[in-house]
Amino acid sequence: MNPKENERVLLAQCFEITEILERLSGLQSLKRRPCGGVMTLDPEDVEDLGDSLARYQGLDHLRVKRRGDSPTIFSGQSPDTQLHARLTHLGAGQWGLSLPRHTGRWERTPFVGPMDDVVETLVTNFGFYFEDLSPHQEENT
Repeated sequence: MNPKENERVLLAQCFEITEILERLSGLQSLKRRPCGGVMTLDPEDVEDLGDSLARYQGLDHLRVKRRGDSPTIFSGQSPDTQLHARLTHLGAGQWGLSLPRHTGRWERTPFVGPMDDVVETLVTNFGFYFEDLSPHQEENT
């Protein structure tokens, strides 16, 4: 191998090592595969998330829809739609949990696992994110 080829090989190896370190430290975008492709969302994933939420009482006002490549939990009607949480498919049956910030952006959490486990963590630890604050709810109280 000539010096230019050696340099290219070393650069490619450095890139691969950097990618691995980013994944291990959680810095890699949750929506990207290690190979650089975007994880696609199956229609069944949205249905599965709805079924998982249906196992818990008091969450009848919540719905799930696809937003981009993530199933998103929301409530209310347009234009008063409230975003409550979203799951991101990480591959190999693993999902990451993100919660909405006041800025309108999503905040990733460290919670990752099978969908049912992530939903259980969400409902158990972050139930306040599911409060129904729509105008019709406030009028009835």
